[in-house]
Formats: sequence, structure tokens, C-alpha cells
Amino acid sequence: MKRIGRYVILFTLVCLFVLSNSALASDFSADLITVSGNEKMEGKVLVGKEKMRFETDEMITITRMDKQVVWMLMPGEKMYMEQRLSKGNVVPSKEPAQGELERIHLGTEMVSGKSADKYRITVNTNGQKESFFQWSAKDSGFPVKMAAIDGSWWQEYRNLVIGEPPSSVFEIPAGYQKIDMPF
Repeated sequence: MKRIGRYVILFTLVCLFVLSNSALASDFSADLITVSGNEKMEGKVLVGKEKMRFETDEMITITRMDKQVVWMLMPGEKMYMEQRLSKGNVVPSKEPAQGELERIHLGTEMVSGKSADKYRITVNTNGQKESFFQWSAKDSGFPVKMAAIDGSWWQEYRNLVIGEPPSSVFEIPAGYQKIDMPF
């Protein structure tokens, strides 16, 4: 259960990153590296129209905005859990992130071999101001990295491929059994 809880937290961070700003405007696939404190997790993210898939060694999560559902697949057990999703929780891709108060351009840096504009973004989260850095690729405007101001966490896309992934990756594979959510 601890593994599932940690995965849900990571998935939430990934969703915030992927669904913010211009990320959802593009169909793409990429490797995603997330570092928080001493923990490092690597996965693969695939995004299509109103669909997202996030894979790690232990779990696969498929988000279907068109069906307002999230499926958490456990390939080792051939089981999955389902959770309803509210479209109201997702910010349209061309608009600022929910609660965004300020976006300051800080310059240009290289991220994974790509030229990227670096921004300091300040958001209002539950009445508190929080800031983080975001790097957006100059060629596509795609956010390729996010990081805490204090360096305590960061996320970065690598091996980015723009283009629609096959629709089959956004479906539950045959032979999987549905189980109830543990919480």
C-alpha cells in the first residue's frame, strides 16, 4: 500500500507538470525523470488528445479526460484500479496554470541539449504564494523542465518525440482484472 501511495503522489506531480501551460497542446512521448530529496523516479509519459499514460517499472497510469477516468494498472499482477476524474480540475493548455500570479522570464539555458527559456512562476495555492522554475523549449514552447526554487525537487523530459502515440496505449490491455481502490 505504501508503494501505491508514493506512486499516487508522484503521478499527481506528473499531472501538474504535463497538464500545465502548453504541454497538453501537443501530442508527444518522452522519458520523465523526477527527483525529490534523495528519491529519483524514472518513467515514460505519452500524451494524446485528452489522454495521458505514465509508466514506471511498477505501475502504469492512464488518464482519459474524454471518459473522465484514471486507470492505475499493475502489470505484474494483471490488475487495475479505476478512479473517476473531474474535467474541472484541468486547466486548458493555452492558459496560465491555475492560480498563476506571475511569470518572469529569467533568460535562456540548455536543457537536455535544447535551448530553453527559463521562467520563475508564482502561483497561489490554497491562499499561499509558491514559486518554481520552468524551462520551455524555444523551438516548441513545450515545458521541458520544472524545479523547486530551493532545489528540493525537479522534473525533466528527455528524449522528447512530438507526435501522437498509438491509441492502443491509452486502453486497458486484455486480460486485466479490475480491483477496488484501497483508500
